Amino acid sequence: MKQLRRNERASTGAVFAIEQHGRIVGQISLGAICYGAMR
Repeated sequence: MKQLRRNERASTGAVFAIEQHGRIVGQISLGAICYGAMR
């Protein structure tokens, strides 16, 4: 969890929740994002 937060602050990672019928049912974690990939 600490590493995920550190990556988000550094803009090298992102976490997305998967929601179905108003409930969180999963997540997708992306890492090693290079500059410009999320623009």
